[in-house]
Amino acid sequence: MILTLASACQTPSTPIAQAVPRLGGSIVVGSWEPPESLLAAGISDQFPAAMAVVAPMAEGLLRVRDQSEFSPRGPASVYAPQLATEVPTLENGGVKLEQGGMTVTWKLRPGVLWHDGTEFTSRDVVDTFQFRWLKYRDRNPTLLQSTAGWDQVSSVDAPDARTAVIHFKQPYGPYLGLGSGPYGILPGHLLEKTWEAGGNLARVKLPIALSGGFSGNATWDQFIVGTGPYLLKEFVADDHLTMVRNPSWWGAPTHQPYLDSIQFRFEKSREAELADLAAGRIDLALDIGQGDPEAVKDALGRSHGSAVVGRMTGVEHLDFNLKNRYLSNPVIRKAIRLALNRARLGPPAVAGKRPPPADGWICGGLAAWCEEPSSRAAPYDPKAASALLDQAGFGIQTSGDDAGYRSFGDGSTITLSLAASDADPVRLAEEDEVTADLKRIGIKVRQPYANVPSRRLYADFRAGGILLTHAFDLVIYSDSVNGGEPDGFAADFVCEQVPSDASPAAGLNATQLCDPAVDAAFKAGRVDVAAGDRRRDYASAQKALAADLPNLALHQLVVVHIASTRLRGVGSNGEIWTSNAANWSLTG
Repeated sequence: MILTLASACQTPSTPIAQAVPRLGGSIVVGSWEPPESLLAAGISDQFPAAMAVVAPMAEGLLRVRDQSEFSPRGPASVYAPQLATEVPTLENGGVKLEQGGMTVTWKLRPGVLWHDGTEFTSRDVVDTFQFRWLKYRDRNPTLLQSTAGWDQVSSVDAPDARTAVIHFKQPYGPYLGLGSGPYGILPGHLLEKTWEAGGNLARVKLPIALSGGFSGNATWDQFIVGTGPYLLKEFVADDHLTMVRNPSWWGAPTHQPYLDSIQFRFEKSREAELADLAAGRIDLALDIGQGDPEAVKDALGRSHGSAVVGRMTGVEHLDFNLKNRYLSNPVIRKAIRLALNRARLGPPAVAGKRPPPADGWICGGLAAWCEEPSSRAAPYDPKAASALLDQAGFGIQTSGDDAGYRSFGDGSTITLSLAASDADPVRLAEEDEVTADLKRIGIKVRQPYANVPSRRLYADFRAGGILLTHAFDLVIYSDSVNGGEPDGFAADFVCEQVPSDASPAAGLNATQLCDPAVDAAFKAGRVDVAAGDRRRDYASAQKALAADLPNLALHQLVVVHIASTRLRGVGSNGEIWTSNAANWSLTG
């Protein structure tokens, strides 16, 4: 569960903003989350750190905009053209609804070459859609993270080399995400060679020769042949990846990539990454915001760097198990909402203060285009929370072991377990804050916490995952989606997405919410295509979720990087961290 309207935050000294870009030079980027496979960047996974590594090399039909470019007018405003020349919409005629289905026409950029010198054409778009769904359906030899959305496509046409037409079985609102982002479009000539050898991208070796870059026989998890401003030179898993300027990049006639090369150094930990930044061994430290606040402050000071903050489309939230005898009572959930001082549970200090997300929180970050103004976060008001519980007859006990805590209608003490990942100091601190706030209104949190390793928390239903088997009372974790697309949150909230013995692979609905109004809103948001209709659909979903309260947003998810003073031009993008790498330069 993871990926964004972003915001920049800089230290008082702003040499980066004032520096003059120059051509040439090399930088080192630190990342403490090394990708084991390059396929994790959108094929076998949507691993943000892998996407950051791949984004300067591999492109899609559209790219996700940085914060400086973004205006939340509708789904199309999230994206900018990349391998396509425009964002297709109903308004510009790129999308047509007819006979119960939908067609999307993509106009493709001319003069684009793959890194191996092969021309990019509509064939690559056709082959990508064939790979994702049409050729293999649900029996792809390559392990895909998901076929959601791709399975709505019935066929693809290529009227000419610069046009691809996607035919959908029915209207599909989130269509823009298909083929967009890093590795959105794959090189068809290499896919076809892979299919001839069995079709598994992780097993079939191909001879790759990039002028000035990578050369050798390798599987797709070890190489990238893209169209981006940089091309692969070398990839050593768990150690480093080096890329060099692509002299044939399609954008070069108006703007060459400034740097000669970029090396990603895969660090052992956040602490090691911060130490390397402070010592000047790296120029950009990725995703360090959740590290020790003092270490982050020290690295900022010693490197004289600037923090770059990306706001993700998602939140840290506290889930309620709606089948729990106490939490099934809406009065108790509403009292908890009023009791939590969520302003104190904000993102890392370096990201700056931000108000808590709305209670129906699915339209934040890049999904702000569908934000419902009336769906705000309830204010912190512990007195009102206590009054609600008093009025419901949940009185404070005055004697015995549980004196000071409230009794339920059956005479038991309202006691809840609280779980999170056991190796995350930030979440441990959040648990302490939640426990203290609930104690103030007479709700007892069982000690010790029911914390487990991340792999057990997030594991599949069949593997006994805590979330998906609903083995919790209260649990803290984070959730986000890509492309500013709230449809991705349907898996968390609609009835058919509740995993069970009868349907173990159903979805991600951990709270077991089942509300026809929520289901109807998400269903409408998926089949409606016009921006205004989709905005109305998700407004309905937000209102219903705020009334149901299956979980409570604690704070907006952000990602924080630190750029040294010698590096200029790093953009704020909470989803594709390195999306504007062509604009990076060294100060003159």
